[in-house]
Amino acid sequence: MVSRAWKVGGVVLMAAACAGGAVVPRVARARIKSALDERCHRTLESACSFADARLAVDGVLVRDLTVRMRGGRYVARAHRVGLRLGWARFLFGIPQQVDVDIDGVEVRGRATVDEIVSDLRSRRGEERTPARRSRLRVRAAHIGGVEARLSLVELTEAPVELRLRHGGVDWARDGATTARWNDLLADAPGVRAHSGTCTVLHGIDTTTTLDCREFEGEVDVARGQALRGALERVLAATRGREGGEGGEAGDPAQVPQGGAQMQARFQDGRVKILHGADVIADLAPAGVSALVEGSSLREASFQLGGLDTRQPSLSVSFNRMHEPWQVDLDAGALPLRELAPWVPAVPWHNTEAGRAHARVHVEPGEVPERLEVSGDLFLENFGLEHPGLAREPIDGLSVSLDGRATFDLARRRVTTPGLNWQVNGIPFS
Repeated sequence: MVSRAWKVGGVVLMAAACAGGAVVPRVARARIKSALDERCHRTLESACSFADARLAVDGVLVRDLTVRMRGGRYVARAHRVGLRLGWARFLFGIPQQVDVDIDGVEVRGRATVDEIVSDLRSRRGEERTPARRSRLRVRAAHIGGVEARLSLVELTEAPVELRLRHGGVDWARDGATTARWNDLLADAPGVRAHSGTCTVLHGIDTTTTLDCREFEGEVDVARGQALRGALERVLAATRGREGGEGGEAGDPAQVPQGGAQMQARFQDGRVKILHGADVIADLAPAGVSALVEGSSLREASFQLGGLDTRQPSLSVSFNRMHEPWQVDLDAGALPLRELAPWVPAVPWHNTEAGRAHARVHVEPGEVPERLEVSGDLFLENFGLEHPGLAREPIDGLSVSLDGRATFDLARRRVTTPGLNWQVNGIPFS
C-alpha cells in the first residue's frame, strides 16, 4: 500500500510540473520579446512586433514579425522566423549563438536620396561603436522568398523596385561575414538589371569584396534625359553629404585617404541598349569593377565587348590611386545613327551603316577646371548633305582625327596646338 506521504509528494510534484508547464512558456515568450526588442532597438534603431511565438524542443518559431526602421521609413515583414537555440542557456540568461531561418519577407521603403545616404552613413558610424554583449548572437542566417520595393522620392516618376528570390548570410566567429543571393531583379524607369549568383565577403581587415556572375542589364536611351536628371540628383546628394563633412567633394586634394575598402566585380554579363522597343545593341560579354576606399572611388572599369569585331564595344577605366586622376575610353564599331543626333551642327546624311571608333585619354590640367584630352577618332561609311558642299549628298566618306586639346570648363573654350585629320585617306592640316 502506498503511504500517504508518497501520495502527497506525488500530488505536489504534479502540481509543480503543471505550474512549471504553465509558467515556463510565459517566461520564454517574455524573454524572446525582450531579446527581439533589445536587438531591434540597439542594432537597427527599430521597433519590432510579432503575432505569435511557438515553442519547440530546439528553438522557437516567430510568426508575422514586423520591423519598422528609421521612424517608419522602411518596414520589413517576415512571415516565418525560426530561431534554433538551447533553452537552458536562454532561460538562465547565458549568452549563446543562434541560427536563424527567415521566410516570406516583404520590404517596403520610401525616402529621398539624401535620407538614404544619411541612413547608410549613420549605420557605418554605429558599427564602430562597441555594442553591449547580447544574450543572443546570430551565427548564421538564411533568408528566402524576399520581395522588396523601394520608392526613391523626387528621383524618378515611378518607384525603383527590387526583387530577390533567395539569399543567405553567414557570420564567422573571427568577424568575417559572407552573404549570398540568387536572382536579384532591379527595375527602374529606363533601366532594368538582373543578377545571377552574387557573393559578398567582408573580412576582419575592413575589406569587402562583391562578386556577381551572369548579370543582365537594359538601358533605354530614349529616356536619357530622365536618366541624366536622376543621376545628377544622386551625385548632388552624395557630394552634399561629403562636403558637409569637410572639404569640397570635387577637390582631389581633399579626397580622404585610407579607410575601409570595397572591391566589386561583375562578370559574364550582357547589356542591351534600347531605343524604346528597338534593340540598338546587344553587348556581350560585359564586365564592371570598382574599388572604393572610405567614401572615395579609387579605381573603376567598365567593359562591353561585341561578339565579334563588327559588333559595338566600349571600355572605360578610371584611376585615382595616384594623382592626377586619369580616364581612358576605348570604343569600337559604335552605331553612328545613334551618335549623330548628339552632334546636330554636322549636316549628317545616310548614317545607317556608319560606325564610330575612338580612343580618348582625359586628365586634369595644370589650372583648375581645365581638362587635357588626347586621342583619335575614326568615322566610316557616312555622308554629308549641305548646299555649301555640293548640290547632291556626298556619301561613302571616312574621316580620321587625332591630336590633343584643352577644355576650359569655366570659360567654355577649347584650344588645341593642332589636329591631324584625313578624309578618305587624304591628309589635311
